[in-house]
Amino acid sequence: MSWDDVLIFFSSIGWSDKITAALISAIISYVVTKKSFKNSHYQEKIKNLCSRIEKAEELGEEYWNQKGAVKPLARKIVSKLGIINDDINELNSKLLKKHNIEQKIIDFRQSITSGLFESEKKTEEPGRIAQIRESASRLRNAMKLC
Repeated sequence: MSWDDVLIFFSSIGWSDKITAALISAIISYVVTKKSFKNSHYQEKIKNLCSRIEKAEELGEEYWNQKGAVKPLARKIVSKLGIINDDINELNSKLLKKHNIEQKIIDFRQSITSGLFESEKKTEEPGRIAQIRESASRLRNAMKLC
């Protein structure tokens, strides 16, 4: 439908119909704008969440490249994972359930914090870095589908 068609339509109806059509048009415009704003806000939250996941991934890689418990780094990781969990709970949408985000966040958290995490007996585990990267990538990709 072109603008010419719209103009022809409006010129063929009476004034009361034009007012009604204008009101309906305004309401539709308002609803579309509000939904668009809501979607952009949601997408911004997803983007911020993906950045936090990336930061936690980097911290996890750094942690598992060192021997022994690195307590300050472990605290940063636990804190970052808590923030990520809070962000996901805040989003709490059907899309998150559809893309199995809960399981992906569990996999990501376990890839970083399982085993000898926070133990003085911890050794370097370069193989774990691949697990961290893979689980972070799966989680970020699933978040981008939401």
